[in-house]
Amino acid sequence: MKKPIIIFVSVLLSIFLFAHEWVFAGKINVNSASLEVIDNDTIKLKAVQLNDKTFHMQCSWNERKKIWSVDELSRSDWNVHNTMPTGGYWGATAVLYDKLYVFGGGGGRYNSVEVFDTISEEWTQKKDYSSLSHLVRAVTVWSTIYVLNDDGEFFQYYPDTDTWETLPDAPTPGWISELVQINENIYVFGGYGDDGVVNLTWEYNTNSEVWTEKTSMPTARYGSATAVFKEKIYVLGGGYGSDVNECYNPATDSWEELSSLSVLFNGWGVAGPSNGQIILVEAEDGTTIAYDPETDSYEILESIPTPREGYIMGDSIQNSLFVVGGNDEQAQDKVESYQYRIPADRQNKTKVLSTESLQPEDIDPDEKYKEHRKKYQLLQELIESR
Repeated sequence: MKKPIIIFVSVLLSIFLFAHEWVFAGKINVNSASLEVIDNDTIKLKAVQLNDKTFHMQCSWNERKKIWSVDELSRSDWNVHNTMPTGGYWGATAVLYDKLYVFGGGGGRYNSVEVFDTISEEWTQKKDYSSLSHLVRAVTVWSTIYVLNDDGEFFQYYPDTDTWETLPDAPTPGWISELVQINENIYVFGGYGDDGVVNLTWEYNTNSEVWTEKTSMPTARYGSATAVFKEKIYVLGGGYGSDVNECYNPATDSWEELSSLSVLFNGWGVAGPSNGQIILVEAEDGTTIAYDPETDSYEILESIPTPREGYIMGDSIQNSLFVVGGNDEQAQDKVESYQYRIPADRQNKTKVLSTESLQPEDIDPDEKYKEHRKKYQLLQELIESR
């Protein structure tokens, strides 16, 4: 009798999810979700929309206790956002509070400055700045943003007034150098200069406005992905086909070679911290990796939904890594974000909910769907409580 029950549950849930196009209290939307019935009391739901976020989950039902439990939450969480006003590739991003600033880039962006409010999902166009190039890097220091052109020109941008100031040029111009900030200092790594690929490390002090050469990277690279974790700078991949991972400690001006990336990580990628992990998105095939600096280990995650070359470098906001723009035969205006979710088995806690809190008027009067409506109401509450 087990198999007919499974078939019945599959058909019933399919009708419930798709034919009825039901939205949970205006928050959970299962219309676009794909359903897989594992057995009579276990299902997998993929691409469930909850409060503009996407979830993949496996759930089990305890009939005796009338309890839903989420056994697994997807380790990846890609979300799609409002597109950029001006599509483009390369370029740079910087974060200030909950806003993502996008500077320059190819594909017609060049001098553009646009701001994405991650709360309201609205874009704002700022004044163009004629000195911007299409290969720029940017980083936030306190309440202002520093922008480096590929020819070494260096600028400070004041978001409050939408104005610019020219600063001392970088000593060594570098095509696709990487820019990182720790406290009042900005660090520049590698790049492609007049003599080819370089491994130079420069420090710029924003108080004294002085450039100082530091210990060079062990491996010359350009177009790497960089991220800061516990006052150390991780420089991952770069060039084309690089699997190098090296860590710079500004306090000791020293480098440490770490485990090679689990896959080749080409240039134009992005990286950022999320829930204690460093998330990398490869530029050409969209491979997404979680690197754990504590254990020096890697995990392959779900790839970005729309892989393309030349991402405009992304940044992390509230544990989400934003990836914008790109080039897929033409300039892209896509905006996507990724949030690494700590798996349930690492949380050391279990959450369960009973049906006792449900009121009769909250239940679908149609007896055919009554029990499943109860279960999904509990599922909504469980997800929202995590």
